[in-house]
Amino acid sequence: MLCQRCQQRPANVHVKRTINGEMTEAYLCQQCAQETGELSMVFDPGLNIQNLLAGFLQQAFPMPAESPLAPTAEPRCPECGTTYSQFAQSSLLGCPQCYDNMAAQLDPVIRRIQGGSQHTGKAPKRAAGGTVRLRRELQQLRSDLQMAILKEDYEAAAKLRDRIKEYEQKLQAGGEGNAVE
Repeated sequence: MLCQRCQQRPANVHVKRTINGEMTEAYLCQQCAQETGELSMVFDPGLNIQNLLAGFLQQAFPMPAESPLAPTAEPRCPECGTTYSQFAQSSLLGCPQCYDNMAAQLDPVIRRIQGGSQHTGKAPKRAAGGTVRLRRELQQLRSDLQMAILKEDYEAAAKLRDRIKEYEQKLQAGGEGNAVE
């Protein structure tokens, strides 16, 4: 598709506007988009994931105002000197120790953004990964057992109990590959 303005270069910018309920569309080349000012509206160099996250952090988790009755120092990492305010502005921590040194402030932020503060993603299939996977499956089986008991489905609960025992034996033996199936 050619640029609708110059009719010479390929269109690679799609501009869509709604003004007073009327939508207009234009397909422009990069040069025409820059000349008309459309490109500066579309591509904001100040908009990146860190600035977006920092804005979210400042809005959702503002630093509490210091009380004149009980002044408190702003959390600061003794290793690198990064403060919580710097983290809130940039969404970047200075070093791995920041997580430990600002845990009280970071934990609610991480929980809200990720839904929890424990890693629950995929685990490698290596020996340690097998153990991690077994523990996760064991935790799920225990949860299923509780649900079966609440529903008074004792037959399913008995089967789950037996599977839990198998998984516990596998864990005691040192993982998936070390236990008899």
